[in-house]
Amino acid sequence: MIERPKLVLILTVLAVIGLSSLYAYASTIGPRAVEIGELDETYLGKLVEVQGMVVDVAVLPSGSIIIDLADIGNPASIVIFLGEDAAEEAPPLADGDMLKARGIVQVYANELEIVPEQGDDIIVLDREGPLEPRPNALSGSPWLFEGENVSVWGKVEFVWHADENWTLLYLGEECYFMMIPGNEGFSLDDAGDFTGRVEYSNMHGWWYLAKQ
Repeated sequence: MIERPKLVLILTVLAVIGLSSLYAYASTIGPRAVEIGELDETYLGKLVEVQGMVVDVAVLPSGSIIIDLADIGNPASIVIFLGEDAAEEAPPLADGDMLKARGIVQVYANELEIVPEQGDDIIVLDREGPLEPRPNALSGSPWLFEGENVSVWGKVEFVWHADENWTLLYLGEECYFMMIPGNEGFSLDDAGDFTGRVEYSNMHGWWYLAKQ
């Protein structure tokens, strides 16, 4: 008969081996590419791959890294947790970086997070030009894009020339505004891609695009 302490040790070792085997098996079949806004409890324990924009990076005293990754397609975000070993191998990260990350979906403090096994599960994507978020993502979570240059499609539904220096546009059903220097000739129903920097007021809860 196996003594109880030895039995506990054996079961612990088997559990660790089982988790490692799960990741190894999931790696062989490849991660499932999903949008951050689609993640829910049905993905727990599964290997996934997500893509988004870094809105915050925190390095813990232990050396672990917590990344807040925003979905530019939907008003949603997810935490990416890098343990010490993975954090040492990961590329340098900064707010505004576009990332592709893969890892196992877990729960911590009642919130979903993605835990990559190694540093090369984090890939910094090349970024040229402004971000192109969907309008509902921008209007739903503007604070995630604060200070970022973005390009969005819109249709002018209201024009107000504040003074000779500024023109205010109201762009479509997603209810966002754009401040444009000067008194440019915009008309109602003008449509197209509008590019500017996201300015957000946490105190008042409003935001707008500022064209430089």
